[in-house]
Amino acid sequence: MAASSFAASTIHEDPATRLTSLAAWSDEVAVGTQEGLLLHLAPEKGSDKPTLRNRVRASSDQAIVQLCAAEKCGVLVLLLGDGTVTTHELPSLKSRGPVERGVDCASITLLRANEADGCRLAAAGRKKLVLYKWRAGTSAESGLFEAEEGCFEPFSEVGLPEPMRWMAWGGEKQLWLALKQRYVKLSVGSLEMADVLPFTGGMGGGGGG
Repeated sequence: MAASSFAASTIHEDPATRLTSLAAWSDEVAVGTQEGLLLHLAPEKGSDKPTLRNRVRASSDQAIVQLCAAEKCGVLVLLLGDGTVTTHELPSLKSRGPVERGVDCASITLLRANEADGCRLAAAGRKKLVLYKWRAGTSAESGLFEAEEGCFEPFSEVGLPEPMRWMAWGGEKQLWLALKQRYVKLSVGSLEMADVLPFTGGMGGGGGG
């Protein structure tokens, strides 16, 4: 039998927590838990095994159901169990607070890019989809203006004809959406939706982005 080119190893094990979400970039990993804990794991110098570097409580009463790593922007994006979208700083895990209009959401997906200003975020609820772009922070100038942190700011919003099941970016110009009864392609520029496939209950399908 040919040797496998893949090897599985445990990166974190804690019987007191239930892991619910994960995001990876380079050789680092962020993990969210049912208890609202956010963990950051990265390998020590000279090792390829991630070890726990930091741990904070992102929420006192909500699970972290989805995680996206926008490492070029220096943040993690979290979707909590109550539908709130928040960001946390990397690598400190300091809370940056909620994302504008990021409430009652059921799904998030991130378009990663080589530069921070190319990163895009989408957050979908039952009735609407909000699209975000990264706005770089500013430094204080001569005491006239306070420094501002970078953030994801909304640039477009579209109503959804059906509840969202999952979604994924297809490059900067389009999003693939799995709605309750059909699959559609959304043009980011025009916000027009085009049917791709009907969805028949019981056939399965779906994934995450």
